[in-house]
Amino acid sequence: MLTLVGLASLVYWVMTQPDEWDKLVHDQKTFVDDLYSGKLLSDAAEEWKKHVDTVRNKDDKYRHSFEEFERMSIGKHVVTSAY
Repeated sequence: MLTLVGLASLVYWVMTQPDEWDKLVHDQKTFVDDLYSGKLLSDAAEEWKKHVDTVRNKDDKYRHSFEEFERMSIGKHVVTSAY
């Protein structure tokens, strides 16, 4: 009798466990929800629309690179040879 109850409990437990298909469907639903809510991808087109009227100088990208280089080299001393 105890064996029959144990077997029935085991069968019930196995049947109520989620399988791989349920996990796959849940993960796909979560991914699609995140995709549509904008959590995964930023809206670059909206960002471009905001800045469409701004005037850009060709030297701006070089100035930014130069400022970044200066920030990286702060505190570093360049030793020149005395030859």
